[in-house]
Amino acid sequence: MTPEEQKSVVVYRIDKAHSELKEIQYLIDGACWNTATNRLYYACYYAVSVLLIKNGHRVSSHSVAISLFGEHFIKTEILSKKANRIYSELFQKRLSGDYADFFDNTEEFVLGIKPKAQELIHQITQIIEKN
Repeated sequence: MTPEEQKSVVVYRIDKAHSELKEIQYLIDGACWNTATNRLYYACYYAVSVLLIKNGHRVSSHSVAISLFGEHFIKTEILSKKANRIYSELFQKRLSGDYADFFDNTEEFVLGIKPKAQELIHQITQIIEKN
């Protein structure tokens, strides 16, 4: 990826993370808990992938993103272990809500994790803007 392509991807994905956060309220208003969880996860994924791409890492899958995020931003204490737990929990709940039979995310979960996801994206945005 050329530096210009990288810059375009970074701008696009961080904008996408923020626009997802705005749209999630419509899903909450409609009591669409699995879809809200899905979009919260993706908002965080877009932000995490920006961090990784901006630091020269190739993001080829969600599992790779989680692993690289932990290795390069959690273990190095750039972000807290709490940030990793939020991202990992959203990933697991998204998978369950999308693929598991007889599983539904709840209002309690979505309303509890939403501000944490917003904070994670805010922290990542601050790191990106510093560089």
